[in-house]
Amino acid sequence: MSSFTYTSKFFSLAPYLLMEYRYGSQPDPEFHPVSFGASAVGFEKITNGYLKGAVQILNRDQDAQTTGNVRDRSSVQISQNTFVRLDIDRSIQYLDYDDKLTNVSDLPVAFESNLNVYYDTVDITF
Repeated sequence: MSSFTYTSKFFSLAPYLLMEYRYGSQPDPEFHPVSFGASAVGFEKITNGYLKGAVQILNRDQDAQTTGNVRDRSSVQISQNTFVRLDIDRSIQYLDYDDKLTNVSDLPVAFESNLNVYYDTVDITF
């Protein structure tokens, strides 16, 4: 069996900010099953009415240790220069407050059967 390998691309986002985009290469990219299994992850889908129905895909908050791509660590864009943190510790979730964004109860994405989702990684360096 071959070990996991990846390819990196680097992007300079600003003079002080570098982003590394790593994507898995075959035959053994990193994956996590959806729906079933010990390492199963779930998905949430935010539809953004501010951005003409743009979609933002996140993992469930309980998947933070697996993927890190969760609502509690994310933000949503509500204007050209304004982003709102999706902090889950607020008494009223921002998504439930703003009618141009998907309500928290409507976020989960259900799959009929198990499938493997392959993950890429983004690292930001200051």
